[in-house]
Amino acid sequence: MSVTRPASTPIAARLAALGNDTRLKILRFLATHRADPVSVKELTQSLEVPQATVSRHVATLRAAGLVVAGGGGQKGRGYTINKEGLIEAVHDAEHCTGFDELSPVLPLQPMFDECE
Repeated sequence: MSVTRPASTPIAARLAALGNDTRLKILRFLATHRADPVSVKELTQSLEVPQATVSRHVATLRAAGLVVAGGGGQKGRGYTINKEGLIEAVHDAEHCTGFDELSPVLPLQPMFDECE
C-alpha cells in the first residue's frame, strides 16, 4: 500500500485529487447524476469498488473542494460535484501551464472522457 503525502498547496491538492482513476470515475458518476446527491453506497455498487475505498476517495475529493456533502435522505449522506471547485481546478491547470494567458477556459467534458 502506498502512502500519499498531503499536497502542500490548495492548487496541488486539487490537481492531485484529479490524478486518480477511481476519483475521476466518482466525478463522472456524480456528473451524470446531477439532480440528486449520490450516497457512498450507490457509488460502491455502481463502480464495483469496496466501500472503504470509495469513502477514502470521496474524502480526498471533499478535502480538495471538488465534491460537497448534502442531503441524501433515506439513502444516507449524499455527495454532489462542487462545480466552482472543479472550475478552479481547471483554472489551476491553466495557470500552472501558462494556458491561462493563451486561451479561454477549457471545456470540462474532455476530462471525463478519459474515465471510461
